[in-house]
Amino acid sequence: MSFDISTYAPYTPTLVAASAALFAGISVLYGARQVKQTKKALESQAFLSILDTARRISLSENLDTIRDMPRYEDFKKFESEGAAEQQEAVRSVVDFFNDLSHLIEHRYVTPRHIVGIYTLSIKACKDKLLPWWLEGFREKYKSDYYYSHFETLCDNVDGLLRGEDVVWPKARSTRKFSMFYNKLHRARKLSGVR
Repeated sequence: MSFDISTYAPYTPTLVAASAALFAGISVLYGARQVKQTKKALESQAFLSILDTARRISLSENLDTIRDMPRYEDFKKFESEGAAEQQEAVRSVVDFFNDLSHLIEHRYVTPRHIVGIYTLSIKACKDKLLPWWLEGFREKYKSDYYYSHFETLCDNVDGLLRGEDVVWPKARSTRKFSMFYNKLHRARKLSGVR
């Protein structure tokens, strides 16, 4: 019995195509695994950066200052009567949580990363600072858009604690920002600024 390659010649394109498909499939699986590992590494880096920032801004001490503040109901009264330490603590903590909410929205970290660690701290901010501080700050600086991500984070954590299902980011905040961006874009277009 002799081997005649010509009998397999009609199957050569099929075998080559099948081999290429198998190789492509293996490459896709390997690529997907690499993407997953890269995503996990980026999330880990973002998470470590968050913890480093929390330590650098003395988050725990600033939160203690906020928790120990008397209950204010008016931003102007807080600005005139509140100690400079309190005002700095509030601004530092609000900035920090606003940034965390941006990281959640852009999917650098998951809500689980943040909520798992900072639930009680975010709840304390909601209880002590909302709505009076946020409304007063926005009125003082004449914009309803300041700290909308902080507000969203507080509302979502509060909703989770009440057993509600929440969506990250909350549509209200995203819609507000979209409206702001569209107005800004239109104004720039009308003024000729690119």
